[in-house]
Amino acid sequence: MNPNRTTAPEINPITNISLPDVAELKWKNGITGYIINGGNLDLIEVELLFNAGVKHEYKPVQARVMGGMMKEGTTLRTQQQISEVIDFYGAQIHIQTTIDYTSVKLSCLLRHLKNLLPLLKDILTNCTFPEKELQTQITNRKQKLLLEQQKVEHLAQQKFSHLVFGNDYNAGHELEIADYDNINHDDLISFYNERIHAGNCRLIVAGKISDDTLNLLQEFLGGDDWKNEPSTYSVPKIISLPQKKIWIEKKDAVQSAIRMGSLSINKANPNWTAMKVLDTIYGGYFGSRLMNNLREDKGYCYGVYSSTVSLQDTGYLVIGTEVGSDVTNLAVNEITAEMKRLQNEMVTEDELQLVKNYMLGSILGGVDGVLNAAQAVRGMMLYDLPISSFSKTVERINEVSSEQVMKLAQQYFNPDEMKLAVAGSVALN
Repeated sequence: MNPNRTTAPEINPITNISLPDVAELKWKNGITGYIINGGNLDLIEVELLFNAGVKHEYKPVQARVMGGMMKEGTTLRTQQQISEVIDFYGAQIHIQTTIDYTSVKLSCLLRHLKNLLPLLKDILTNCTFPEKELQTQITNRKQKLLLEQQKVEHLAQQKFSHLVFGNDYNAGHELEIADYDNINHDDLISFYNERIHAGNCRLIVAGKISDDTLNLLQEFLGGDDWKNEPSTYSVPKIISLPQKKIWIEKKDAVQSAIRMGSLSINKANPNWTAMKVLDTIYGGYFGSRLMNNLREDKGYCYGVYSSTVSLQDTGYLVIGTEVGSDVTNLAVNEITAEMKRLQNEMVTEDELQLVKNYMLGSILGGVDGVLNAAQAVRGMMLYDLPISSFSKTVERINEVSSEQVMKLAQQYFNPDEMKLAVAGSVALN
């Protein structure tokens, strides 16, 4: 049967977005988390989240270098032996350090899990941070930083973070070559012992999971042989710098990097959904106001974005773009003009509905499959939000009104309170 191409297909509104079966997990050694069971593929993903992020460092780059070194050798295996096991079973062990946490994620075929869990346990309990590999890592990171310091986008982002997070909160620290010179083996060992243990860990297991699989996981990761008390720590308060804007001169740069924004709210705030709607309208997708203005209308840039980022301690808004040097100040003016429009002009129902449909479609795609759903569960677990509340996603988005969008813009999109960092050859007005 030939399709009728003269009639557009029917558009069906998204009325419900749900997660696969999610069950709570709690083991006797203190590990808590969630199990997301589903799918027909012979796959499993085991992610352990430790309170061992950048904000927990007591020396710059400590958490980041530790995470980068955790597969470089243990008391039982060399770096080469670790890599050979991972490659032999076609698995991945991905270690990532963010501001809030360090994640250790094992992805593999379910039938190989029993062969890979001893390796995972070894990495989590027996890291040695060999001196030779440490010096190689430090050299590589220093070379990468030297290259990054030549880029206007890196310079602007570093200064922006410093303005927003201040002098004491680690996310505001501007990386320097000396930071890597000052880190040593003992720094990594102490941070690893203090942070990477069951008392400091939450777990997400996703895939085709049976009782036998859970018993196997608990045998390796849930026993009393891997147990410690939760780490106590005092994260410094975030105190933004009083300085509003800064220009970082980069002679001969043909483009200027612009970063603008301020502290905002995080996922635990009741206004989070409405804030994401506002942010999407402003600069959160390809059809946003910033894209239409700076790219489509004026041709100042190839791309521009805004993002409301959630952290456990706070949230922040960041607007970013790279523009031609000759239009640097004009671009800044247009970025602030679009903020003022949202403060003073009501968003039309058509635009609001378009953005809601876009967001719902993105969320629906983001939970397609059990492994994708695990990311949504992680995003709620980190803020101690009830997983059951995810079922109200469609309702919360559809309830956002034009009046609420304007009110939030007036509260959080105030150009006079924004921090502005620009790196390039043209000074700010």
